[in-house]
Amino acid sequence: MSSETPETSSASDSSHEGRNGLLSKPIKVALVIVLVVGVVLLAPRFDPRGGDGEPIPADLAASPGTPSLPDPSEHGVEGAETEEEVVAGVLRYAMESAVLEQAQVDLEISSECTPSSDTVYECTVTFDGQPVRSTIEVQDVSSLEVTSGEATVMDTSRISYEVVEQEVVVTDRAVQLAMLDAVAASQTLDTTVSNPRCDEDLPPVQVVPDGEQAEGNCYADAEGWQAWPNWSEVYDLTGGSVGPQVTHR
Repeated sequence: MSSETPETSSASDSSHEGRNGLLSKPIKVALVIVLVVGVVLLAPRFDPRGGDGEPIPADLAASPGTPSLPDPSEHGVEGAETEEEVVAGVLRYAMESAVLEQAQVDLEISSECTPSSDTVYECTVTFDGQPVRSTIEVQDVSSLEVTSGEATVMDTSRISYEVVEQEVVVTDRAVQLAMLDAVAASQTLDTTVSNPRCDEDLPPVQVVPDGEQAEGNCYADAEGWQAWPNWSEVYDLTGGSVGPQVTHR
């Protein structure tokens, strides 16, 4: 008799544990669901870049300046008496125009271009006190006519050249405008962005080699289910010949 008692007790305990196990499974599933929902709802609130950057006014506009010398195609190159002086004047106007297009802001500008060989010129545009250098190969000036006098009028289409190496300007204004363009372009995509902003200490003017990264970052809020957890996108800045490029990581 005494030997049967432990066996009965063991069977009863096993049955009790089985019921507990069956009851715990739905509870575990419910807890997992609660945790998942909590993560989905709370993750956007923990945006690590949510407080970074200074907002960009939606009505921000470009205010480009003008070159320091007249357009040679319309007014000639003042005081030019040699082919080198004419070519230098054409290149100065072109390089200043390029820098102003990159900058999108009106600041003091000047330039100098000098030949380093029969076909190569070294140009330096000084923008807001900072030198912006370029190396230019002049390919054809065979049809150029040079006249004496205070101005030389010529057809600049007869002067063909290639910029083989250059530095570019990156301004805070141009970067901010590029961010506004990025937000506008995103409205046609599956994942849109809003609330554009850039570092408060973004340098007003910096000079970098064409295609290389500039100092600072910009940010924008990612929207849409494909952008979950909807944390702020971080944008790197790259100098370009037609203006800075903003690219999210």
